[in-house]
Amino acid sequence: MIAFITELNENNYNYFISDGSVLIYFIAECEELCRTISPIIDEISSEYLNIKVGILNIDLLTESFNIDLYKDLGIRNIPAIVLFKDGEIVGRLIGNITKNEIVELINTYS
Repeated sequence: MIAFITELNENNYNYFISDGSVLIYFIAECEELCRTISPIIDEISSEYLNIKVGILNIDLLTESFNIDLYKDLGIRNIPAIVLFKDGEIVGRLIGNITKNEIVELINTYS
């Protein structure tokens, strides 16, 4: 299986979410639950080629970008998944996320 995931940062985040259906996975590598869900994200990225998938590791962000982004998106916990459609948030999942929940989110909004 080949995963089609773009690593996001302050420089490419806004451009990446601006067009089409985009699923962003917010993680911290130190969190066990994030490492557990990552293989599911790999599967989603290879099964839903019409969805751009990005991963945003909060450990690698500058503190100011991280705080602003999480505040803007209303994310208080990780792992978190946010689905965008043409730059607008259409859905989100937080916590112990299953593949079925992600698939349902994608099928509902994209």
